Amino acid sequence: MIRGALGLALLGMLTLSACKDKPIPAEEVIANLDHYLGKRVRMKAKLRSGARCRVGESPEDWKTYCKDCQFCNGPYVVDLGLPPVETTTTSTATDEPPQDWPMILGGSHDYKAIRCRGPLNEIACYPFELGKEYVVEGMLERNRPPRLMVDGFQPAD
Repeated sequence: MIRGALGLALLGMLTLSACKDKPIPAEEVIANLDHYLGKRVRMKAKLRSGARCRVGESPEDWKTYCKDCQFCNGPYVVDLGLPPVETTTTSTATDEPPQDWPMILGGSHDYKAIRCRGPLNEIACYPFELGKEYVVEGMLERNRPPRLMVDGFQPAD
């Protein structure tokens, strides 16, 4: 009796885990943002660092991929193969987001922020490996740029 119940429970869990939707390519999600904004999304994406680096203390000292940076900070960005954009100031709420940021990732994993930060040439990104493809899932928020609040992920097959 107990074996049958355990077997049935195991079969039910396997069935539920196999019922996940097929991940949508990130290019398709970004091309059809209006359809996906405000909804739960499960997509396949390659990720890169969106860290911008600070040289000094004033906002005018922000530079992108600068040579003499002291500290870098930024989100993971969905990589569509666009070249990085060189900017001389940090983006504000009224500015346009960088063109090389079609979508950013946010949230936390194991109580640590999902982001990249650290000194230049020692930027540490958590929890994803840069350049690897992942299946990420979460709520796609209407921001500039759009932000996927990650609540689950796994390496892509």
